Parts: sequence; C-alpha cells; structure tokens
Amino acid sequence: MKACVIFYSQTGNTRKVANVLIDELKAQFDEVDTFRIEAVDESNCFLCQCAGAVFKTRAKIKEIPADLSAYDLIAIGTPVWALEPTPAVRAYLGKISGVANKKVIIFATYGSGLGKSKCLNRMESVLRGKGVFSVKRFSIQQFKVNDVPFVKSEIKNCLERGI
Repeated sequence: MKACVIFYSQTGNTRKVANVLIDELKAQFDEVDTFRIEAVDESNCFLCQCAGAVFKTRAKIKEIPADLSAYDLIAIGTPVWALEPTPAVRAYLGKISGVANKKVIIFATYGSGLGKSKCLNRMESVLRGKGVFSVKRFSIQQFKVNDVPFVKSEIKNCLERGI
C-alpha cells in the first residue's frame, strides 16, 4: 500500500509534524512519498499573507504531483493563517485530482487555536467536493511541535479512528 504526505510550512512547524507523521505511516505502508508545497509568489510580510488567507486567494505554487490516484492514503498539512489554510494549500487543493473514494488525513499547526477547526473544515469541504471517502484530522499547537511523544500520540489517535 502507498501513502503520501503533502504539506506547506513557512516556519518549519508544519514540516516537523509532517516528519513525525511520515515516520508513523512508514510502519503501516510499503511506500510513503513526501511533497512540500512551495509558493513562488509569497510575500515576506506575514500580515499580507494573512490577508491573502482571509480573502481566499490562491498562491502560485511550484509544480508537485496533483494526480493522487496512485495513493491509498493522502495526508495534507497546513499552518492556520487567519482562520484559514494558507493560500498555497488552497491553490494545491484546487488542483488535485484522483482523490475520489480515497482516505485522507488533514492536519494543521496553529498559534492561538481560534481558527483550527474552521481551517480544517474548509479543507474537508473542498476534499468532500472532490469525492473523498474518508477524512480524519488532527491539529498541533505551535508550542507542542517539538514534543515528539505528544505529536505521535495525536497522530496515533487519528490513525486509530479508522483510516
């Protein structure tokens, strides 16, 4: 069986969580591919980036595989920006195909926690619109991303919920 982990990370928090997830999935899948979403038109101004998230803009992103039909499990991660997924993740979600009847994990890293549910709900809505069969989710607060046992336990709880 084959899985992939796709994520955007500006500060490294989401990358850290993605790496723990990859390690956990390697115990369950024959192959785990990793793709990092990278914006090519991203501003260095964090407030400008948050405005992009609020106004639901889509960033221009570097090409990574968008046809995910070869995977049995797909995981997609984003930081929460202004209650929303990042513009780069929004752009990628708009491009993906081959996810109908697939199992998907969505995950987010966040600061205050105020917008984590809204962000994940938004991602889930897009994926359900593309015919995704099963969506599981978890989120990690930015001050917990270095606590690997905690991150592993959140991931294991997610995986045990029936992926």
